[in-house]
Amino acid sequence: MNVLLVHNYYPVIGGGEDSVVDEERAMLEQAGHKVVPFFIYTKERGLRDFAMSALCLIWNPAAFRRLRLTLQSERPDVVHCHNTFPLLSPSIYWACRKEGVPVVQTLHNYRLVCANGLFLRNGSVCEECSGKTFPWPAIRYRCYRESYIGSILLVMMQWVHRLLGTWRNKVDRYIALTEFAKSRFVDSGVLPAEKVSVKPNFINDPCTSESAEPKKNQAVFIGRLWPEKGCHVLVEAWVEAFKRSPGLNGCELLIIGDGPGREKSEALCSGRPADYAIQFLGTIPRAEVLETLKASRFLVLPSIWYEGFPMTIVEAFACGVPVLSAKLGSMLSIIEEQKTGLFFEAGNIDQLVEKLVWAVSHEADMDRMGKNARVEFEKQYSTQHNCEQLLEIYQKA
Repeated sequence: MNVLLVHNYYPVIGGGEDSVVDEERAMLEQAGHKVVPFFIYTKERGLRDFAMSALCLIWNPAAFRRLRLTLQSERPDVVHCHNTFPLLSPSIYWACRKEGVPVVQTLHNYRLVCANGLFLRNGSVCEECSGKTFPWPAIRYRCYRESYIGSILLVMMQWVHRLLGTWRNKVDRYIALTEFAKSRFVDSGVLPAEKVSVKPNFINDPCTSESAEPKKNQAVFIGRLWPEKGCHVLVEAWVEAFKRSPGLNGCELLIIGDGPGREKSEALCSGRPADYAIQFLGTIPRAEVLETLKASRFLVLPSIWYEGFPMTIVEAFACGVPVLSAKLGSMLSIIEEQKTGLFFEAGNIDQLVEKLVWAVSHEADMDRMGKNARVEFEKQYSTQHNCEQLLEIYQKA
């Protein structure tokens, strides 16, 4: 099959969407399919780049023309779009329709319904714009980067293309990453249920060795230290758990990642994380991330937003590591309570403290959940299974 892959890379290197694009491209090529990249890179280094993004947001005539020429020369069987925001714009769907090539769009976030793509405002889940033809609350609350101008432009993009029927008529098939995510798009009235397939993300198996590595007495958080990722919630809960259950049975918390929320998280442990057995490791190479994860007793995912599809969960499952997760959003479609992990109410410090204390004192139960997680990975998130699912969706388009 000849697949043309469309993606607008973000300025932040190594983001989840970008990694998925790279993984799927490699997967298709290894399976013998031809993949033609149609990529663009957002810079956002100054006023000029911001102006360019703003002008292209609703319709990019240059991308429209360039994609039509590419389609005419390559004649792909299908166009698979991942991210068109902000530079490619929905104009690329119209280019594909002009050339008679079917389009598949992966829904990595909730931007068709929510201006910031997160369903999050002021630290809480927000769906005020869902179901509204014109999502005016996004402008009122400056939901896109706290900017009136940016929010107006994004809302205009949503509204114009909803009126034009772009989302319903110019895309042949959508891929939602979980059943929960599918429900958000369908219930909002933006997408018809019959056009949305559910296919999770995947990773290449990082645990090819038959012998399991011994676990260390440690828990781990992996992710960018942004407010919506909830690292501050975890640190506050860990410090409290450390006080309630002195030493937490000698368990250590490793925090992998960096971002604007690091200073706040460090302040929550009085600037002395070592006093509470917490290590901030910052950004480390992916190979080291996986080695640390393999050696951990459990992963903590304290997000306060719905998430699209947290790749850290699949990585944990692959490594036979159970997950303590906030009980909301896409996590509800991936983790099973007491089978592959434990849930706590998002943002609820007391509940997370209870789960942390329980997890470090029930080693056998956590090991059992870790084994179940590995079985779930092999069944649902392997490369071969994902490739079969993707090709089936291409055929439906």
